[in-house]
Amino acid sequence: MAIKRTRTGYQLWWYDAEGTFRKRTIKGITRDEAVRKEREILAARDRGERQPDERHAPLFDAFATHVDRGVTGGLEGLDRGAIPAGAQVPAPARLP
Repeated sequence: MAIKRTRTGYQLWWYDAEGTFRKRTIKGITRDEAVRKEREILAARDRGERQPDERHAPLFDAFATHVDRGVTGGLEGLDRGAIPAGAQVPAPARLP
């Protein structure tokens, strides 16, 4: 519904499907990107989709601990930093 300029980026103001006022600050974007993001949010609202609550999203630490324990498939028995024989290892990216 509205885009406000902040010191670090833009703040989007809108009303969700239940009529509750919402706002989100997105840092480091241009006004065109803010307009595009606002249109995405309003289109999702009109389709009846709810915005995800970022406060309840899983943290990366929980995922990293999960991987370190070797819980994911195919990583059992690997030491930290060990590369199995015959594995495809990508070349490191070059810095400009």
